[in-house]
Amino acid sequence: MNPALVALLAAFAAQPVSPTQLRGVIVDVTGTSVAGASVSSDGRSVATDARGAFSLDAGGPEATLTVRAQGYADYAARVRAPAVLRIVLQPAGIAESLTVTAARSQERLAATATATAVLPASILLTSAALTADDALRSVPGFSLFRRSSSRVANPTTQGASLRGLAASGASRALVLADGVPMNDPFGGWIYWNRVPQAAIDRIEVVRGGSAELYGHESIAGTIQVLTVDPAAGTLRAGVEAGQGGMARGTVYGGIRVAAWSAFAAGERFVLDGFPVVAPDDRGPVDIDAGVKYSSALASIERRAERWSLAVRAGALDEDRSNGTPLQRNDTNLRSVSARARGTGTAGAWAVAASGGTVDYDQSFSAVRAGRAAEMLTARQRVASAHQSASVQWTSAWNRHWLTAGGDLARVVATPHGEPEVSQRDYAAYAQISTRPSPRLTIAAGARAGAWSTGPAGVERRQRVYVMPRVSAAWSAGEHVSVHASWTRPGRTPTLNELYRDFQVGNTTTFANGRLTPERAGAFEGGVLLRAPRGSARLVGFWTKLGDAITNVTLDVAAGRISRERQNAGHIRARGLELEGEWRPSGWTALAASAALLDSRFTGGVEPGLTGRRVPQVPRWVAAASLRLTPGRAVATLDVRSTGAQFDDDRNQFVLRRATVADLYAGVALRRIQPFVAVENVFDAEVDVGRTPVRTIGTPRTARAGVRFYVP
Repeated sequence: MNPALVALLAAFAAQPVSPTQLRGVIVDVTGTSVAGASVSSDGRSVATDARGAFSLDAGGPEATLTVRAQGYADYAARVRAPAVLRIVLQPAGIAESLTVTAARSQERLAATATATAVLPASILLTSAALTADDALRSVPGFSLFRRSSSRVANPTTQGASLRGLAASGASRALVLADGVPMNDPFGGWIYWNRVPQAAIDRIEVVRGGSAELYGHESIAGTIQVLTVDPAAGTLRAGVEAGQGGMARGTVYGGIRVAAWSAFAAGERFVLDGFPVVAPDDRGPVDIDAGVKYSSALASIERRAERWSLAVRAGALDEDRSNGTPLQRNDTNLRSVSARARGTGTAGAWAVAASGGTVDYDQSFSAVRAGRAAEMLTARQRVASAHQSASVQWTSAWNRHWLTAGGDLARVVATPHGEPEVSQRDYAAYAQISTRPSPRLTIAAGARAGAWSTGPAGVERRQRVYVMPRVSAAWSAGEHVSVHASWTRPGRTPTLNELYRDFQVGNTTTFANGRLTPERAGAFEGGVLLRAPRGSARLVGFWTKLGDAITNVTLDVAAGRISRERQNAGHIRARGLELEGEWRPSGWTALAASAALLDSRFTGGVEPGLTGRRVPQVPRWVAAASLRLTPGRAVATLDVRSTGAQFDDDRNQFVLRRATVADLYAGVALRRIQPFVAVENVFDAEVDVGRTPVRTIGTPRTARAGVRFYVP
């Protein structure tokens, strides 16, 4: 607890109070003040101020005190007045969080027709996960193209996917930062370090296609990183260091003065790294894989009574060594965006625009037998620029809501040694939701647009598309709600898949300018159970992906593999997702999740794939977490287990099952929170790739640091 809160509680204790007065502060598990929380007792209610402080007349010598705040589990306890209290809120459970992703609006998860998970900062900052993608591995069905963490993986393998729709390095999930896409405009992969850790308020994950609202990239779902809303005098900072030459400094500062608000955030990360080639395959040429990056994000906003305008800019400079002396890559990214919002007599409107540039450099090498030496085979530089704009209008009347809008996006790139290529997408969308009864919500929507691509001076290929979706959510009572949905999303090939060859280890994958868009049909249904101390959700899904783009093996000779991106056939992905959380006491929280997956090729232009399992998709994944928050301390144990999966389309290279345990411990002291964390406590050897050389994930790694908060 910081000195200001110590002084505040001391002042409360020293002041004369009425016999029924309750005073105190509300904080989260990191010791950070929770402003704007609702504190109520026997019909009386107040909101906490910027320091998290409140003062309330309980109405009697004994009362039930209830505290509610967005992103936190409800708190209720019997208290005796007068009293001075320090109340610690736990992170929200499945049924208690709010989402702004699923329908581009804010609503309770229990009322949505989607399976949505929310990871608030109080969870992200009190787990051993070092990066955002590591933390997301606890979400059922989430995966990257390969199992490796983004801290050592080549950026082009950081494509995010959900529910077994893997098979390619391009993302089949859209990742946003406050509504602005984070997917690389050329390749679709994700730079997870674009948003400094100190600036992250929460991450929301919507599983299942939401392409009718968000477009092609969200064929499997949508992930949104939301930043901290700046308040008067907000400061968050952290420094940490650990094994492998790891060091990170991250800072966020925000301020609000009258109608103006602004924030700035920055991060510097250095990792000397560790060997990524398995010990039994490692040779003299293999060195540690590491990364150095600097990221920055800044925003300024003006809010009036009926409108607001925000302008934001970001930058990322990243250098990576990929495990041998000649394999390196370098990324330089710049972006700017603006968003205006307002309300009128007919509803609410929003207009947004964004743009930026990405310069990506990559070197490739061939490693000789015995891994004693390597030879440089290619150097690539891809320069791309992108622009996008959108407009949206939302209106409500009686029990109906209408959201409608349009998007346009353009990407221009120059792959190394190739002529300029470009891609354009124009679309309009609409969704109408209605509540025929207080317990039932029905929604229907569609997106229609046109996509075109081609090199400069060549006739462009064009496609017109329509992507519909219908859904329903029904609350069967206070403790049970169910949902179901059907959708027909699609995904267009990226410029990277169309026009850029690449190499990983001794495997070369060729581009294919003849690729056509993917189309999917997907059903899902689920039930959400709620109880005073916990909740649970079971979801079943079935997806058929047509014209699926995958890396098809053409030839295997002399230890070298040749592949080509092709519309190889159809993928059928089906499965079950189970997640739950339980709080047996005010300082103990248990969470668990699991996904059973069956993702296979079911026919198409490559008959040899029929019946084979989709690469990079295990049969099952499971995760469990135990969080203890006695007093000002917090301790977390996270365990993740992944079933075996294949690294290739022919199902010849197996990545074995793996289980990893992580530990975190910290304590809130005044304004600071010192902590220690250990990843992969038992030093499990996790298979990451077979190219055909076997590569492995992060070994046991310890680090320590301190975080600083005002207020």
